[in-house]
Amino acid sequence: MTDHIFVLAGSHDQALRFARGRRLSPGAWTYISSPDQLRGLREGAYLKFGTWYLRKDARDIEQMLAERNMREVEGRPLEYPGETDD
Repeated sequence: MTDHIFVLAGSHDQALRFARGRRLSPGAWTYISSPDQLRGLREGAYLKFGTWYLRKDARDIEQMLAERNMREVEGRPLEYPGETDD
């Protein structure tokens, strides 16, 4: 991955786990903490990781991502065997 990546995850800890596993520098990725965080952005790359689908704001975030023409990129599998959800 060469672009800055926005990570839609179930928690910041899950996003951090993804970033560390990919050896991404802190400036190379951003955890999407709320739909408002995406206001003013146009285009870009994002991925879904962990238990993102359990978030109460998941649909709102997905809608904001679509409205901003952000493209989904593929990450690692959602979870590894033995991992627990945050």
